[in-house]
Amino acid sequence: MFRTIIILSVSVLFFSGCTGLKKTARNDTAGENIGTGRVIMQTGTRNLTNSGFFIQKGRITTSGEAGRINLLFTMKYVKPDNYLISLRSITGIEALRVYISGDTVLINDRLNQEVLYGNPYEFERITGIHPDLLKVSLGDLVTDNIRITDNDDCSGNELNVESYYMGLLINSIIDCRLEKVKAIILSSGVPGERISIDYLRHRYDYFRIPRRIEINDSGRNVKITLKIEKYISPWIGDIEFIPGSGYKKRSLI
Repeated sequence: MFRTIIILSVSVLFFSGCTGLKKTARNDTAGENIGTGRVIMQTGTRNLTNSGFFIQKGRITTSGEAGRINLLFTMKYVKPDNYLISLRSITGIEALRVYISGDTVLINDRLNQEVLYGNPYEFERITGIHPDLLKVSLGDLVTDNIRITDNDDCSGNELNVESYYMGLLINSIIDCRLEKVKAIILSSGVPGERISIDYLRHRYDYFRIPRRIEINDSGRNVKITLKIEKYISPWIGDIEFIPGSGYKKRSLI
């Protein structure tokens, strides 16, 4: 359960109102009759992690063998790789606060009055995903080692691309008109280990952020639904992790 909660929080990513962005007119013809290279480039420029952001209100719902969990979350991001995520109960009581940087992971566990510490690789061992890939939970395109697999002319309004990153194969389906990823599959090459993510109800602001994200982990029989209800981007601010007073310190693993 702890593994599931952390995956949600830091992947976070999560949304019906949007603050700090001017909406643009809907353009249903964008992506037609243009090169696939341009579609990939434009999709990459719409990545939320291209600048700082603050998800002020989000919801996470998980279902699986451990039952159903409903949580609220907030997330702050400062380039290049700093996250601060707060997970709260529906009544607003904070359970976990997670800080991630390029070389450090800190978790304030209020339930057990502990501060857990480690590094991104230990975080990956617990959650199965490196912090560098948390952006996929928000609908960002992973542009490292990218190549077109098929539908290389955006036929059917879809462009299928493939990326390799941190030992994972990432298959992305780009909506050519929206210039945004609408679904991905993450796989490690191990049979049965596959995570699929669907991005739904995209906004028509610049970043085209999905309001709803559905994550299915077939190997662990877990389904996670993220909803982003309010966010600001670009956002300029500070990230500060304040450990609980008197909390015990314990290694992440």
